[in-house]
Amino acid sequence: MKTMISLMATFAFLLICSINLQAQEEAPKAKKYENPEWKRVVYIDYHSGKMGEAMGIINDYYRKAAKKAGTPMPSMTAVMETGEYDLMIIWDLQDGVEDLNWDISPGNIKWRTALIDVCGSKEKADEIMAEYSACVSSGKSELIRVAQFD
Repeated sequence: MKTMISLMATFAFLLICSINLQAQEEAPKAKKYENPEWKRVVYIDYHSGKMGEAMGIINDYYRKAAKKAGTPMPSMTAVMETGEYDLMIIWDLQDGVEDLNWDISPGNIKWRTALIDVCGSKEKADEIMAEYSACVSSGKSELIRVAQFD
């Protein structure tokens, strides 16, 4: 009987050791994404009847300022046909998540300077930005990583 208990204890010990060894072999290893492509997705809900006015401001002022400043344009702009938002704008984060470390980026400054030039004065640029803001009911911004399939 003692031999049987000793044999069972030895077997249990070996089983536990092999399970522990197997678990150690399968432990995950740290792995960074290879060349991740990060984007910022901005969703905008306009006040009822204000989307046309907002799009006019974007086309007449904001896009012209971006072109003049040489700052990036959105990689995609989509009108939402369903859901709570009217517009979805996707911006490429050219320097990846490092772009998020800026409170005011050099690109923001270049764009704002170009907007003042497009509008003719700082006061007019401030007025245009206030008009656009008055069109916006709400919005949100999300960070996405483009899926990489093997």
